[in-house]
Amino acid sequence: MAELGSAGGVSGRGMTDSTLSTNAGDITVLIPSNVALTIQAMNESGGSGRINSDFPQIRTQPGGLPGGPVVAQGALNGGGALLRVNVMGGNIYLRRAK
Repeated sequence: MAELGSAGGVSGRGMTDSTLSTNAGDITVLIPSNVALTIQAMNESGGSGRINSDFPQIRTQPGGLPGGPVVAQGALNGGGALLRVNVMGGNIYLRRAK
């Protein structure tokens, strides 16, 4: 699990582009609702992989081919540093931090 905002401050200032990836298992990212961030996520787990988001700005689309990757992208609070999240063999959860 990754929680954004703790190192760069809750406002997200000082954040730089980052990548989270795994070849086995899920990734859960906790994102404060006031962080300016651009998300690019890809789940390459075939037909069983999902991307779940608490943020309506992050739109999920199935890949072009049956069983292909699922992708999601969007900008939170006008966008900011790029966060890439890549999973193979699991799911991606983009959760609003409480």
